[in-house]
Amino acid sequence: MLGADSQQLFAPLLPPRRRPFDLRVVNEAFYERVIARGAIGVAEAYVDGYWESDQLDELAARLFS
Repeated sequence: MLGADSQQLFAPLLPPRRRPFDLRVVNEAFYERVIARGAIGVAEAYVDGYWESDQLDELAARLFS
């Protein structure tokens, strides 16, 4: 049986925990849009539904702080 330290040992192999303010890409075209258009591309991609976030306000606060 694995002990409490096993969580740290295997942490790089586990998927990261999802936070409410995380940006989730739902359409791979997001990356092309952002590379081509920069910050405006991020906004356009959001409007087009290429990415989402449960807490958009918190995401924006963290990006622009």
